[in-house]
Amino acid sequence: MSVLSQKLSDYGYKVLVCPETASLVINAGVDVISLSNTDPALAFELQRRILRTQRALRQSFRELAELYSSPVVILFDRGEMDDAAYIDPELFSALLYEEHLSLTDVRDSYDLVIHLVTAANGAEDYYTLSNNTARSESLELARELDHKTLTAWLGHPRLRIVDNATDFTAKITRALSAATQVLGRPAPLEIERKFLLSKPPDLAALATNYPIRPIDIEQTYLISPDPEVELRVRKRTDSNHASYYRTEKVTLSPGHRLERERIITPSEYLHLLSAKDPGHQTIKKTRYCFAAHGLYFELDHSHAPIDLWVLEVELTEDAAVVLIPEELSIDREVTNDSNFKNYELSKLAPVHA
Repeated sequence: MSVLSQKLSDYGYKVLVCPETASLVINAGVDVISLSNTDPALAFELQRRILRTQRALRQSFRELAELYSSPVVILFDRGEMDDAAYIDPELFSALLYEEHLSLTDVRDSYDLVIHLVTAANGAEDYYTLSNNTARSESLELARELDHKTLTAWLGHPRLRIVDNATDFTAKITRALSAATQVLGRPAPLEIERKFLLSKPPDLAALATNYPIRPIDIEQTYLISPDPEVELRVRKRTDSNHASYYRTEKVTLSPGHRLERERIITPSEYLHLLSAKDPGHQTIKKTRYCFAAHGLYFELDHSHAPIDLWVLEVELTEDAAVVLIPEELSIDREVTNDSNFKNYELSKLAPVHA
């Protein structure tokens, strides 16, 4: 957090750092462990109070950011979805319902989520409790909570996983790279690789090793005044909750694209649909999100206009090694094959794999 704050400040941003709510509560004297272990109902109410505090802090920091005329970045040490690691998933869903919150509110409303894998998983010699008085987890419990936390964030459109495959300095650099990509320093680039599957996957087998989050997507291309700029709107539906996005993309080189994206309202989405490009069909697909080998994968099953299975992985650096789960049968890499870009697949003329 310190390095991100300093580096982003050097880029000209005013950086605000919102502290971790659970640590604030624990350091304030609330015996979280005792309350959590007293009875399930009390543990549930504790998470409700933590969630409300997180929401209030988040709103306060957004209001503070509005006081500045210069660009502001808010860094949140933890987010609302982290709470799902500490209670039963069904109870967490019930909590969101009772608090009148959706996944769009607590997950997809962040511009970027960086999951720093705990040192307890891959850098055990450096795992310590001394740098946070609110932390008490053993190595085993730290690994379990880390896995649950990552699973809770699956489905976020910009989730980046930074594992312990490198030393800590390089780990920080990779986290900074993820932040600068989305902020546009030097440009908000996508570094992605794409693979065509030779046959439909066995999702049940894949799910036995990797938690999977399915997302239904409708992607519509709009008429663009600039032929070099690709415009689209997207509706993402997760557990009956929909979020909407408007995206501009410019291809710089194979596998590298300049991207500007923002969340829009449902009414804005419907209004923009009136500018649909008649030369393109709406792409309808189910995206299966999962994490494996320190990377975040998106397995897309296109239903329309053609039936197709494609695996995508977004990277924070070009040289990253991509280890594909053995449950998936890969036909070939199609990163540089324009026929497999969504823009081309959406054209009225059919594209055959």
